[in-house]
Amino acid sequence: MNKRVAELLDLAKMQVGALEFKLEPLEIGAIIDEVVSQLISLFKNKEQSIKLEIPDSLPQMKGDRERIEQVLLNLLSNANKFSPTGSNITLRAREVGNRVAVEVEDSAPAITEEEKGKLFDPYYRGGDADESARIPGLGLGLAISKKLVELHQGSIWVESEPGKGNIFAFSLPTWDREQGELGDSSLAPQNRR
Repeated sequence: MNKRVAELLDLAKMQVGALEFKLEPLEIGAIIDEVVSQLISLFKNKEQSIKLEIPDSLPQMKGDRERIEQVLLNLLSNANKFSPTGSNITLRAREVGNRVAVEVEDSAPAITEEEKGKLFDPYYRGGDADESARIPGLGLGLAISKKLVELHQGSIWVESEPGKGNIFAFSLPTWDREQGELGDSSLAPQNRR
């Protein structure tokens, strides 16, 4: 209940432009480690394995740590909820130009092209009625994640292919240590499959 109330409050703050950020240089690898450790029991309960593919040297990005953690928590908890018991989930990060891209690859049924157009809309819950009844939620996690990433001058997207699951990804500009500002944010998402 607390999570749902917090999501509704965040959405309301975003709609009126009242959401505050504490921007600072961030190490995405450390944030990923922390978020995965918070969720590890969820993966163990479903006998899912989570594989991390994080290079040792990634540039810093500028962001609000709490809000980037929130995006990762949403993407990873969705991967856990919608992937079957005993499946694999992969989380990877990489540098692409002047951006850091983070990808969560699940083992859930592939998202249709029609659903992709609605997936980041508030209150949209994909799947059939049985799945909606079985899996709790308000359908706000992805909408909030999208807005948070965009407020960080980033991009968020989903890639899917039947039989191969889905990749939920976002990219954020890097932090230029010498100039003390965000790197180029012009890189658009690219389909890597």
